[in-house]
Amino acid sequence: FCILDEVDAPLDEANNVRFGLIVQEFLDLSQFIIITHHKRTMQIGNVLYGVTQQEQGVSKRVSVKFDQVQQGGRISDAAVAQAERAERLAEAEREAVRDAEPVEEHVAA
Repeated sequence: FCILDEVDAPLDEANNVRFGLIVQEFLDLSQFIIITHHKRTMQIGNVLYGVTQQEQGVSKRVSVKFDQVQQGGRISDAAVAQAERAERLAEAEREAVRDAEPVEEHVAA
């Protein structure tokens, strides 16, 4: 695995394209996690994990495939709904685990 954090930030457009080509060359050898704000870098990925604000002031975590991103970069409503369902399921699982944890009783000897 290679984790790259904002390595593309100082690059101009031409060098960002070159960076993307280099990453693609190494995909047979490694998997990449790239943290970026650069749209061109995002385009080389298979899956995008991020945060979106579908409504003002309400942030939501999402995981989308690029075919779920609409024109102008808006994440499709179906992808957001899917992320919300996944978050509710994860929260329910966390609550079930908390409820199943044994409670220790302290008995004075």
